[in-house]
Amino acid sequence: MPLASSVLLSVVFLFAVASGQTGLPASQTFHVQGTIKDPTGAVVPRANVAFHGKQFDQTVTTNDHGFYQTDLPFGSYTMLSEVLGFRPYRRPLFRVTLHETINFDFTLAVRSTCDIVVVRNDGGTPTPADWEAATKEVMFPGRFLPYPVDRWIAVSALD
Repeated sequence: MPLASSVLLSVVFLFAVASGQTGLPASQTFHVQGTIKDPTGAVVPRANVAFHGKQFDQTVTTNDHGFYQTDLPFGSYTMLSEVLGFRPYRRPLFRVTLHETINFDFTLAVRSTCDIVVVRNDGGTPTPADWEAATKEVMFPGRFLPYPVDRWIAVSALD
């Protein structure tokens, strides 16, 4: 009878292992993954994605297909992705307590910059009125609409 009991226990154990029900505690981690795209739908390669938790931080980088993935311990995290030329993406605090896969796909907004330098013809320091007049002008990529030369000169604009 001891041999029959051993065989029966072995069969039950093998069945439990095959069905994923071993009675052993599951991993205390979750899997997070996603794809980062730009507004045109193109993927963003080599983007850093940082997960910040109370007791654990992890940073990963997207591959050439804009895909990232990592395993993190259960807990609460914020997520931040920063890429040159794009606005930062910030995901608010999220909490995970189950062994699961979470998808966080997102689109990064393009960051545009505009530098305006105001120079007075008389060499003096621009006044608030000079700055107000300069910022009210309409800019188009690579050029400015006519400006009052006697008050200020707009020197540069970058996209």
